[in-house]
Amino acid sequence: MLWERFKAGKSGISSDMYTLLAGRAMMKEPAVREITGTVPLRFSSDGSELLDWHIKGASGGVGKPKKSWFKETNVTLGNGQSSGPFVGTSNWTVSNVGPFIPAGEAEPQWLRSYYSATINSGGKYYGVDDRPEIYSSCQYKLTLGAGSYKLVFEAADYGADWQSDFLSRWSGYGSPVIRLMKSDNTSVVRKVLDLSSYYGTTYVHEEYAFTLTETTDLGLYFLGLGDRIFPRFMIVDSDTVAVPFSVTYLGVVFSGVTCWEPFRALLPVTVTGGGQTNTVNIDLGDSLLYENDTVTFTSAGNHIPTYTGANVLDADSAVKPSEVYIKYMGYETY
Repeated sequence: MLWERFKAGKSGISSDMYTLLAGRAMMKEPAVREITGTVPLRFSSDGSELLDWHIKGASGGVGKPKKSWFKETNVTLGNGQSSGPFVGTSNWTVSNVGPFIPAGEAEPQWLRSYYSATINSGGKYYGVDDRPEIYSSCQYKLTLGAGSYKLVFEAADYGADWQSDFLSRWSGYGSPVIRLMKSDNTSVVRKVLDLSSYYGTTYVHEEYAFTLTETTDLGLYFLGLGDRIFPRFMIVDSDTVAVPFSVTYLGVVFSGVTCWEPFRALLPVTVTGGGQTNTVNIDLGDSLLYENDTVTFTSAGNHIPTYTGANVLDADSAVKPSEVYIKYMGYETY
């Protein structure tokens, strides 16, 4: 391949334009060069790593999730009451409570449901969740592109008595409801949990498949209050496989399958040259890159290799970066 490029560079003749351009570049001495533009970004390199780079985000978010599309960002719902020990303004993550499934998590990351509190005629407190089952009441919201997905529900109960431990509207009526809906209140997934089917078990894993034909704004509505119940949700690609686990917490064994992983965002950057492609996954942390965000070589630390001759740098993301800058050792780009 290098010999073919060398001949093309010397003669100026080749049946393949890519080989001709690469050959021309080889006839010159490499120098430090810089390019700012948008992907796909074309440049001619001496085959060494990029010296520096930065990538700017864009509206809609650049990147993709490592596994779960569902970032558990709490939405403040308002009208929570502060009477008694309960304050219900939004969901929250319960840290350091509940079993670590799978083992080795930094935090269990189980969720509690939104609720407010009121006082009954006997002067005792009980929880109330009186949100209407509509999009504006959803605790969590996200935007998904067209594709096939699964909504995953997992819950652990170290009391193993789901009927008494998992109480919808603590006042004693109704069943827990999981509903994934569009912004026009159309249901994508709706599940009323049959608590009797869980009795005697300590752990539940359920998957609800769905398909979107276009980019869609979605909200997740969860109605269900629990004492010793720890629920959580994920949205994953339809081909995601749950893996077995077994852990012990407070003397209780929890086992089954899980595909749980806290939301992490990645930006796969591809470099193609000479018929080969290399992918570098840049860890964006817990957020996609939005229009005021920038990830850099200094902040991320990712070394991006190149190929000798013509290269094409791209980003594997539905939303493309608004700007890409690279500094490299190479040749004039034709």
